[in-house]
Amino acid sequence: MRVGHKTEHHAPICLRMPHRHAGYLDVISARIRMRHHKALSRAQIVRGLLEFMVRSGIDFSQFSSSDAMVRYLVVHLRGKRSKPKKRHSR
Repeated sequence: MRVGHKTEHHAPICLRMPHRHAGYLDVISARIRMRHHKALSRAQIVRGLLEFMVRSGIDFSQFSSSDAMVRYLVVHLRGKRSKPKKRHSR
């Protein structure tokens, strides 16, 4: 099912987060708007990240803290990105 599909039931929640996290969501939203000419709200971005968690196959219950989760994700997701080719010196 697509993120935010109209037939899904929604639970209203209130989420407190540091200003730097809210600011980063705004930066992501602005970059998406500039690149794709479409607006995504903070809530849509958070829902997308949560949907990623559901579909990723990662057992998020293995983490005892958000810091442990961040450390794991940084190590494992950085390796998934395409790396720039190294230039050989002549």
